[in-house]
Amino acid sequence: MKHTFLYLSIAAFVLLAPSCQKAELDESAKAGASSASAAQTEGTGEFTAAFEEGARATLDNKTVTWIQGDLIDVMVDGNGNDGRNKSTISGYDFRLGYRYKTESEGAVVGFDPYSTTVPTSSVYYALHPYISDGESSKGIIHCWLPQYQWGKDGDFSVARNNESRIAPFSVAKTTSKTTPFVFRNVSTLMRFTVPASMAGKITKIRVATPFGEYLSGDLYIDASKDEPEVGFFGNKFTGESVQGVSKQDHVHLYPGAPGTGGNDAPTDETFAAGTYVLAMVPGAYYNGLDVEFTTNDGKTWRRSKRAGITTLTRNTIYDMGEVNVPGNVAVSGSGGVSSLPYVFSFYHSGNANETPKYVTYNALSSTASSDEYLSGGKGELSGIVATANTTGDNSVSTLQLNATYSAASVPTFNTNCWKENLCRDNVNTPGWSVNSQFGGGISFESGALLSVPMQVALPSAFNISFGLSASNNWCCKNFAVYYTSDKDSWWCYAGTVSIEKMREDGANYYFYSVDVPSSGVQVAAGQMFYLKIVPVGSKVVGGGNSAGVGNTAGMINLHSAIAISPIAEGNTETPSGNIILWQPFDNLTAGAPFWYNGASYRERLAGLANLPGTVFSSWSSAQKKAKAGTATGEFTANDYVCSRPGFVQVSTAPSDVTNGGTLANHLGSFTTPALGTAGTLNVSFKAMRYLNPANGRFSTNEERQNSGCNDVKSSESLSFWIGIVGGGTIASFTRDGSNNGTIGIADTGWTSVHTECTSYIKYTINNCDSWHNFSMVINNATANTKILFTAHPSSDNATAW
Repeated sequence: MKHTFLYLSIAAFVLLAPSCQKAELDESAKAGASSASAAQTEGTGEFTAAFEEGARATLDNKTVTWIQGDLIDVMVDGNGNDGRNKSTISGYDFRLGYRYKTESEGAVVGFDPYSTTVPTSSVYYALHPYISDGESSKGIIHCWLPQYQWGKDGDFSVARNNESRIAPFSVAKTTSKTTPFVFRNVSTLMRFTVPASMAGKITKIRVATPFGEYLSGDLYIDASKDEPEVGFFGNKFTGESVQGVSKQDHVHLYPGAPGTGGNDAPTDETFAAGTYVLAMVPGAYYNGLDVEFTTNDGKTWRRSKRAGITTLTRNTIYDMGEVNVPGNVAVSGSGGVSSLPYVFSFYHSGNANETPKYVTYNALSSTASSDEYLSGGKGELSGIVATANTTGDNSVSTLQLNATYSAASVPTFNTNCWKENLCRDNVNTPGWSVNSQFGGGISFESGALLSVPMQVALPSAFNISFGLSASNNWCCKNFAVYYTSDKDSWWCYAGTVSIEKMREDGANYYFYSVDVPSSGVQVAAGQMFYLKIVPVGSKVVGGGNSAGVGNTAGMINLHSAIAISPIAEGNTETPSGNIILWQPFDNLTAGAPFWYNGASYRERLAGLANLPGTVFSSWSSAQKKAKAGTATGEFTANDYVCSRPGFVQVSTAPSDVTNGGTLANHLGSFTTPALGTAGTLNVSFKAMRYLNPANGRFSTNEERQNSGCNDVKSSESLSFWIGIVGGGTIASFTRDGSNNGTIGIADTGWTSVHTECTSYIKYTINNCDSWHNFSMVINNATANTKILFTAHPSSDNATAW
């Protein structure tokens, strides 16, 4: 596993801003380069070479010129029939070059042929460093700038797996062997400093473009011009005979060889403290760059800045500052989340649109505008659509939605806050498109950003739950979760979720629960927590790979709520005494913790409260067995029993309600293992009634029926049932210290279903705002005695309220 932190210590990752620095030669280097333009003054050899002023520098601004063993590739416009043809393209006869080597070092040195001498010509071109497959025609050089590079401390040459220098590239031309080559850099360089505190941690540095512009791959360099021109080979030469036109929107820098053939292979090596350089193709990048650092425990940070068009020039080293742990953003003003779980709710106060109960909603709209880069009309929508009310938690959290759209015909953007009959109330945005390599940044990027001021520290590992749906087959299918304490540096958690089907007639509202592992992000009390949900990849809901800018029809709906909660931990203390069976459900962690602080919390979760965890059949043996006691068997259940964090839900509703207006619970049955002890047994347990939040929406049955929500019953059953299996009778039963329940009640509807029970009781929970404490005495128990928990079956023996 790799571990990485990403932090750029300069003020902004705006690459050509004044905060970025150029490394320059000292005076002796400038003098050496200038003298090379005159007659040969240093070095001996068939060719003499120097660098243009400011072309080569060490990373501490000291001179680095030629070193012994340096190789250059010498090329000519036409070699006749010398057998060195590489490729022929539309009148361009590309031929391999000739390798030349120097045995000297200094500002101006001589180069002699490594093996074969270049033919006599009226013009010579040269490429540094030498590559075996470099070729040229008419002053245009074809070469490869790799996306996998090997960085070395204090060296701005970049090596690949065989340690040959392949970047940055410099080119030169001369009309005579007596006139020196003066090399001109064509690459852009980025300098990263690894401080001592990060030594031995970083395994990879990656730079990419958010809109897919290319940074590496097959290049052409026009060395015939006074100012070298560089671009991608496939952009200049087209046709079936074009070879090697690959291009990439990223560059990787490794502390060691990046795998055989330059592949992105895992490595156990890490960067030592020092200064490292990465080479890229110069150019204009529409919306800046993203930088990613990976560390040796598998963690990744991404630094993103959006500042419009960023232009990188050749022969320049841009100082990206230190790679370090990101800083935290302090909470400004009053307010903040005082406890977890925290719920940012879309629940509506009534059965009408635009009536959210727990947030203040601001509708957004935007008309299409012109943008040359996106080749057509472009719409943008960006802004805060909802701010949490101060009722209850005084959070003042905000939800920002961003969308981009590019097509021949663009819509007017707008957002709505819609009610939905089963409390999957939602906010929506058209035009969520995949336009970022990393999902980093905010400006010009689709996605949702939740900003939460914290009055309490965020746990190192936590859970994020939310609802997401798509209203068109062209919506993006896959989404990822990111979070941070500093909006410029994002911990990219690979918690990707998928929308499997578009929403039809109120159906297909998907619920997601993502456990986020410890990442090194420290959000203390008094600091901001940022959570982002963004589209990733190219797949769309309807199938195929057509997502991205230009194809973003349809709306994405964030529904029900976004909940942040601690991950349940198994730490319940075992009670003292003669314990036969002790099951605190410590090993259950999945599902929404729908009960917290009474009805308000459950209501805030809205439809998300219908998110149970794993079904019983997929529980592990440890989850099915008691934590302590002499009973060693496993609990048994049907698949209408699901996990919740720290408790079990008997009778469940589906979390993906594919039937639109239907929200029927399915009858669950949950049974202890055989208790293994005969005689009189004392049983205690906690229970509470589950009530769907949709019940709180309607004050009358008429209102419910008019909503089309008839299956959410206003008269949900308050009665639950316990049966004794394998011998024994219930002697007494209390709830919260008072007698409760009817033992042995005559109910053929229940007894006909559970003929195995020797005794049973109907008991009551008359509210669902808190846990209740129940006690029961069983007389005449046998070693085979089990306890059954269930509800009363409906007429179809399948559903129960």
